Formats: sequence, C-alpha cells, structure tokens
Amino acid sequence: MGRIAGFTLFGLGVVSALVMALIAAVAVPVQLNGTSSRITLKQVEAGESITLTSMPAQPDNRWENDATTLFGQSRSVKYLMIRTADADMAIVAGLSSDQGPAPIMAVDPTDGKPLWDAPSPVLATWCAISRDKKLACLRNDSNSASSTQVAFIDPADGSELRTVTVTAPGSAKIQRAGNGFVVWTRKYDSDGNKSQASIAWVSSDGAKQWNRQPRIGQDDLTLSEAGNVVAVREDTKSASVYQMDTGALLYDSTDDKFAFTEESDKKSRIGSVDVYMSAVPHAGGFAVSYRSIYQSVIKFYDSNGIHIKDIDDIQLPSYADGTESAAVVFQREGKSSDYTTGVIRTTDHSVLWEDSAGFTYSTDVETVAGTFVVESDYENDEKKWQVYKLADGARLATFTTSIYQKIVGSDGERIVFDGDRTSDEPGPGAITAYDSVTGKEVWRVKSTESADDVNLRMVGPYLFWYNASTGTRQASLIRYG
Repeated sequence: MGRIAGFTLFGLGVVSALVMALIAAVAVPVQLNGTSSRITLKQVEAGESITLTSMPAQPDNRWENDATTLFGQSRSVKYLMIRTADADMAIVAGLSSDQGPAPIMAVDPTDGKPLWDAPSPVLATWCAISRDKKLACLRNDSNSASSTQVAFIDPADGSELRTVTVTAPGSAKIQRAGNGFVVWTRKYDSDGNKSQASIAWVSSDGAKQWNRQPRIGQDDLTLSEAGNVVAVREDTKSASVYQMDTGALLYDSTDDKFAFTEESDKKSRIGSVDVYMSAVPHAGGFAVSYRSIYQSVIKFYDSNGIHIKDIDDIQLPSYADGTESAAVVFQREGKSSDYTTGVIRTTDHSVLWEDSAGFTYSTDVETVAGTFVVESDYENDEKKWQVYKLADGARLATFTTSIYQKIVGSDGERIVFDGDRTSDEPGPGAITAYDSVTGKEVWRVKSTESADDVNLRMVGPYLFWYNASTGTRQASLIRYG
C-alpha cells in the first residue's frame, strides 16, 4: 500500500496460503544499493492498508509511558506521538505546543521500554524505518524553502550517523521505499491551485540518491517495493512512473492519453469527451488504465517499463494504491450499465474472479492487507461496504458505517476503521473493528475528550492512544492490543 498520502509506515502482515503462492511466483530481480538482489515478496503492505497485530477482542492497555520517563523533566512536552513503528521498534516524538522538530526516543513496541539511554540528539519531524532496518528522519521544519535535511540515525543508540541534503522545497514527508527512503514534497503556486512535487530516493545508508520533479500537478505518490516502482499521479488526469532505485522514467502518460482521447473523440457524436486515467504499481511492475464513456483499457508493464499486454473493456480504480502482491483490482462496465469488480493475476494477466455488489460506478474499491477486496459506496448519510476474499472472490460481510469512517487495516480476520460511527462530522476519534465474515462490530475504542487532548492512531501494526498534557496530567502514550 505504498501511497504516501497518509505518510504512514506499513508493517509486516500475514496473508492466505493461496495469495502467498501467487506472490512468490513473481519474485523479480531488482536493484537496491547498486547490487542485484532478489526481494522475497513477503507481504509488506507498502501501499495497501496495514496488516495489524491480531486483536480478536476488545483491546486493552498493554503499556503506558509518559513524557518524563522518555524525555526527562527538563523538557516541556505537550504531545507524545509515534513517528514510525515496525515489529522491533517504535519511534516516539516529544512535541512542544508548536509541533515543530522534536526530540525522539525509540521504545520496544511489546512493552514500551526505552531502547536508548537518552533521546537522540537529532530533532526530527517525520521518520521511517527502511526494509533493511535503517532509521532516517527529516530534521528540518516541514515547510523548507529550498531543501530538506535527512538524518540517518543509529537504531541501536539514537546517535547521528550522517545527514544528507535533498533538494526538495515545500512541505516534506518521508516513507520507506525498499532498502531506502522516498522523500516527497509539494509546493503550491501563489494562487494555491497548482502544485510542484519533488521526489527523492535515498539509499538506506545515505550514499546514493536521485531527485526528480514530475509534471506540474502530479503530487499523489504511490509505490511498490517489490515492483521497484514509484508512480506519481495528478488525480485522474496524468501520471509518471519511475524506477525506485535508479530514478529512471519508465512511463509518461502524455502520449497514450492523447492517442486514447483522439480515438474516443472519433467515436463521439457530442464532440470531445473526458478521459480518465490511473496508474498502479504492483509486484511485477505497474499497470495504467484509460477510460472514456466509449472505451477503456488497462496496459501492463514490467518493472523496467517494457510494455507486456493490453486488456480492453476494463479499468483500474481511479485512486488505487500500489500493492506488494501479484494481484490488481479492476472494474468493468457491462452492456446493461451494470458494474463489476474483479482481480487480475499479474503473472499471466488472467482474471481470478469478477463479481458485482450492485453499487454505482462511483464506488471505491481497495485491497486490504493482501487478504480482502472491499467495495464501498455512499447511501444517504451512510457508507455501505461489501467485502470479498481477494484469493477467490468469495463474498463475505456487507455492512454500513458513518461516511467519516475509513479503513486503516486488518488483522486477517477483522477490518479496522478509524472515525466515529455516531458522529455527523469528523472527530473526536474512535477505532472500530468489524468481523470480515459477519460484518458485526467486534470492538470499539473511543475517546470522549477533545481531539486536542486525546487522539487514537494506528501506526505500523499497532493501535496507540495519545494523551496531551493538561493541567492535571503530563503527556503520555498508551499502546492497546
């Protein structure tokens, strides 16, 4: 899942035996740190919603840590927040009220105990842990005028190993990308209408990097570590695709969209028609699609940008995230204006399954933790959901939620949402798990305090509760499980 829109580091997960078999069948050589290596295509959810630790019943307090324990009494800490987390380490930031660069401390996610003797000397905004277990953080303010400083930190003791400069003006974030990191920024024009994104990939030791500026407006980034591919999109208008470790431009949608638009216009009796496109990285490379009211096509490419196959009369979901698996979700419009959702296996481009929930074409479709495909659509003031098993399309739960709830992950049996089902507007937060087979609510964690004082967040595979400092308590952090 690796879309960087939410800038959340995704953790390791468990998938069904069948899906794992499909994934393993397409282990492809990629270049990381300048050497040829074979990535084991274990489900890492770089862009899909996260695979969570198993939470079969109401989560309870596993551990709690406060600001004094982590950062000492001399620092004024308003908030404790997790910047990144994996199975071995969670990076906690101690933020003051201005929420600028802050000290960080590593803790053991199983018991909350500090892993360093003292906070790191690096003041950081965002952090990520690479696939080869290296830690990097952005050390300057998140809205730099010209460049971004990336600090590489020793995960054993928090000391600074080196800092590199990335030419990337604007609001910056960092995300794991294979044995390295993607640093991504965007800066808007004076009218606030068009954005210029900058993308940089830095190897996990900081020794190698590349920088690119995609076309104006292309600022939605998604990736596949297994596919070694990064895609940058402008809504449904255009996309550019880069090789992750080299920065080589593998695909630019301009020519294909022009040709597809010309062909669609020839079929039109009403003049020019709108054309919509999408791009989705996957374990074997990437796919792009184009559609108009007259035709649609998905074009498949390998991880070197070589065109492999076209499949007509289907399209990718408009905003699908990159995937670490060898399966891509598609949509199809039938002759009677009925719409179906299905899955294509990218090893041989065969359709694994296809089904319809009877939703409208505006339906959102997403894969969840390499295990489920979920359709959603709006109905009055609610959102309805249909869950399928990714491997074979078996229909599972159908249920409704608030329109403000969104999927944040799954533990393989339950699908977890954030947002509040009882509210008619966003916040304060709640986290709710629904059974994937029955659709019934299994558990719910809810705060009744102001969102300024309490927040719930899924980071990595874990659920965290943030308590801000108030007149009666100091800032604290709780892990639920």
